[in-house]
Formats: sequence, C-alpha cells, structure tokens
Amino acid sequence: MPKKKAPRIVIFSSLLLGLTAFTAASASIKRCTPDETEHAVTESSVLSSWAAVYSSYRNYAHCDYAGIWERYSESVVRLLVSNFDECGKLCALTNKDKAFEQFVVRHIDKTVPPEALEKILLNVQFNCPSNASQLCYLIKTAAEH
Repeated sequence: MPKKKAPRIVIFSSLLLGLTAFTAASASIKRCTPDETEHAVTESSVLSSWAAVYSSYRNYAHCDYAGIWERYSESVVRLLVSNFDECGKLCALTNKDKAFEQFVVRHIDKTVPPEALEKILLNVQFNCPSNASQLCYLIKTAAEH
C-alpha cells in the first residue's frame, strides 16, 4: 500500500511557521553596541549600591560577557562582602525581578577569591534579613560551589 503524502500546503505552512519562530527569536536578542560596551566597562566595576547594579543590569545585561562579566562580579561580590547590611534592598529588587536575582547569583563564580567567598558565607549565615532567606540560600549555594 503506497504511503500517503502530506499535502504541499501543510509542508509549506510548517516550514513558514518554523522560519517565523526562528526569526522572532533571533530578533529578540539584543546586541551590545560599541558605545554600550564602553559604558558597561566603565561602570560595571565601580557600582556602589544595589540600585546602581540594578540600573546597570537593566541597561547593559546584554553586554555581560568576558571582561564586563568579571567587572560585574567584582561589584556584586564587593557589595555582598562589605555592604551586606544593604541585603534588604537587594532582596526588594530581586523579589520584583527574578532575572536580576539570577544575574546576581551567577556573578558569585570561580573568579571570586576564596576569602571573599568565606566572608559572603559568614554574612549569609549571621546577617541575613528574615525577609531574604530564599535569596540568602541562593547566595550561599553559589558561594559554596
């Protein structure tokens, strides 16, 4: 018995739908312009508050690679080590924006010096605000790995 062939319109429609989905996904990826790269490089390592980190994240998260990644890590770690009393502000931002929460946690990585990781772990253990327990758990998990 001969196999039934799919009508050409079905095959064409399927290809068109796949191409449309691919094009839409490609268009949604924002590329980092040279100006944005310059701004991200300039500010990413000198961010001194969670509001500043969040603002920079909103403007330049799509530029977060290579040297810029390391600079963001420096800022995130510096705040977690030296300004942990601001953790409540971080928690408020991450409660509103889970992608920002992932951004912060991702920057607790292998580039962080062991003594900084230890300080972060101590801060999480002894200074975590009661409303930030989930965030502190994520930070602790990242610092332990």
